[in-house]
Amino acid sequence: MEFYEAVKALARTAYNHGYGFTDEPELPEGWQSDAFAKLAQLEFYADRPVAAAASAAYGAAWSWGHFGEYDDPDDPGFYERQQKYEEAELEMLLLMRRSLSIPEADLALPPPGYTYEEAPAAKEGSTEADHPETSS
Repeated sequence: MEFYEAVKALARTAYNHGYGFTDEPELPEGWQSDAFAKLAQLEFYADRPVAAAASAAYGAAWSWGHFGEYDDPDDPGFYERQQKYEEAELEMLLLMRRSLSIPEADLALPPPGYTYEEAPAAKEGSTEADHPETSS
């Protein structure tokens, strides 16, 4: 849990830096240190899939901030790195939940706070009026 909170804070710092919500145009020295220390601890105790997913999420959050330009949210790379982080974070979260034996009714459903962009499939016998989000 501590690592999850730390990597979320790392991503929030990257986001704030890219949008210019920070006071300085450079990321502060050691901005990644807390998340890195918690990653090292997690890697010691977690199983391999969780450790690999956590490392990928950390790397994606770090890259998002490190390679991001200050106050330049129009940079296409900003959104590419954000997307990479969000995908890595979701994978990590799903693997953590599975490793902790947290029951899921359907692992294809997004965890709380996430949505998938695909429209739900229409049930047999339903009409377009039942699913306006799928009509064109």
